[in-house]
Amino acid sequence: MNMLYSIFQDFELNKIKPKGWLEKYLQTQKSGLTGHLEAAGFPFDTVGWHNFSDSMAFDTDVADVWWPYEQAGYWIDGMVRCGLLLDDEFLLNKAYKSVDFCLNNTDDDGYLGPKGIKSSDGTGVNRWAHVVFFRALIALADTDARIVPALEKHYLAGGSEHYYFREVLNVEIMLWVYSKTGNKALLDMAKTAYEKHDREWAVTNDRDTAVKTMLSDRKPTEHGVSYCELSKIATIMYIYTGKKTYLDAAINVVEKLIRDHILVSGVCSGSEHLRGKTPLDNYETCDIPDLAWNLGYLLQATGNVKYADMIERICFNAAPGAVTNDFRALQYFSCPNQVIADKNSNHNIFFRGEKWMSYRPNPGTECCPGNVNRTMPNFASKMWMKDKNGAYVAAMYSPCVVELIDKNNNPVTVIEDTNYPFSDEIKFTINCDKTTELDFSFRIPTWAKDAKITVKGHESSVAPGKFENISGEFSNGDEITLKLPMSITTQEWGENGISIERGPLVYSLPIKARIEIDKTEEKSTAEFPAYNMYPESEFNYALTLEDINNAEFISTNDFNDVWNNPPVMLKLKGIEVPGYTTVTYDEIERDHPVIFDGGEPKIITSKIQGKFTLTPPLPTLTELENIDKTKKRDITLVPFGGTTLRITIFPKV
Repeated sequence: MNMLYSIFQDFELNKIKPKGWLEKYLQTQKSGLTGHLEAAGFPFDTVGWHNFSDSMAFDTDVADVWWPYEQAGYWIDGMVRCGLLLDDEFLLNKAYKSVDFCLNNTDDDGYLGPKGIKSSDGTGVNRWAHVVFFRALIALADTDARIVPALEKHYLAGGSEHYYFREVLNVEIMLWVYSKTGNKALLDMAKTAYEKHDREWAVTNDRDTAVKTMLSDRKPTEHGVSYCELSKIATIMYIYTGKKTYLDAAINVVEKLIRDHILVSGVCSGSEHLRGKTPLDNYETCDIPDLAWNLGYLLQATGNVKYADMIERICFNAAPGAVTNDFRALQYFSCPNQVIADKNSNHNIFFRGEKWMSYRPNPGTECCPGNVNRTMPNFASKMWMKDKNGAYVAAMYSPCVVELIDKNNNPVTVIEDTNYPFSDEIKFTINCDKTTELDFSFRIPTWAKDAKITVKGHESSVAPGKFENISGEFSNGDEITLKLPMSITTQEWGENGISIERGPLVYSLPIKARIEIDKTEEKSTAEFPAYNMYPESEFNYALTLEDINNAEFISTNDFNDVWNNPPVMLKLKGIEVPGYTTVTYDEIERDHPVIFDGGEPKIITSKIQGKFTLTPPLPTLTELENIDKTKKRDITLVPFGGTTLRITIFPKV
């Protein structure tokens, strides 16, 4: 059964084979945290979906604890999808340790998972943890016949109304199972759960994710991850019910995020709540995969190019910019402007002065080490889709090989040969045994002015911001080529800031780092160390529009290691700003939560003493008025994702 009201449908993940820089990124994930997350400590080293024992070590009654299963579930999902894309036995065998254990240890009623989060109190709040693990199961369902009936039986077993807070996210899995089985009981269950969630939880508690509030102009201020996760359920409900109010609400959510919270790297601020758009606002690494996942459903529901553009911006900038190039350390909070990343450098009000902006296997809490593994595999899974008429949709771009079936049920292979987003040309070569009839739809990004498409040698212009349809007969070796011209553009930000981008890539000033291993960090090994990074090159530059307009774009044409040695850069002039340097404090204020039994955490503010060196705010207009504008230096900017320490939003003169 197709998802009735969506424009696009999912494509089989195991039919997409990444190549080029994307394959190398995923291989790096495998050798890094995705293949070895035990380095991040508990729960990845002892507890997960391969062990439901109530005797497992934990600092409280395990029956009341859901988060080890949530965070291990993130990891397994990322590991499964990475393994399928790479056809990698090591990753899939490791993931199947949990998959098999779960499927082989069901309750008599069909319930899947640890008994400690089964819950009989009617709220089912602990069952949020199922969703992240079940996403791994649905990724495997095309090749594992056990999964659909097991998930169907799990939900039909009941035991929870699936409406309380994040537990309603089970609607995502319920409806997927409905799409495979046609069992209307699952559709009815999902409708009841979401309607009760909205009426009795979200509206009653005046949450930003209540449908009426999503439809309103009210600025959202909720926890960023919860907002991205919960608001997407409205899109999914539209896909299966056709209720336009839900889609309107989900679309308005994104418009409000763009207006109030989307930062230059494409992600909403989230530390941990939605914070705004200043140059020092940052985001939890969990926001990266979760917002991209949300937008993926909107792309399917609407067929709107805008959402694919947004996903690419997130995955080409924020995602690689929050990890080290070897994928062995990540940030909990990541920021467009970060000139220091040590154990005390978090400049965010939430846990200010902590290690949460440093790069380490476990930089704060365990959700981000788990969730970071999902981002790029999920991007790859959405590159190709199908529309309602069976046409193949090239929704997003990177080098890959995709296996298709033509209208006569014959196999066809399409080679997508490109260095995009580091180049502007994408070539698709058809490999087939005999002449084949195919329908394609190619995304033309909103930023791609003067785009061209060449089909079997015939070139034509195409308008930006749409999907271009190409249909006809193709022979072995026929080519379709997209030319997507990229130009240098700018965005203005608060505090008189300005950023620079070219096509889907954002450009940053990389800051040379003095790197030290933090020997005080328990969750650090020789293979997966915790880092303290300190600036060793100047970053105190302001820009003028004239100098930006005169920037020189340079390509080395070396695409072998695109994040460690970026193949593209911008050279321009920057004006020195005296006094624009790190700021040091002996005492700081910070927000932190206090947990109360039976309720949500209360956020309190306290002062702490110590030695804190933080990234500075942008210079004020008064400070910029007094600089010597003739003191210019040559500076080189590289893609955001190729940096650890960086300035991305510059003071504008």
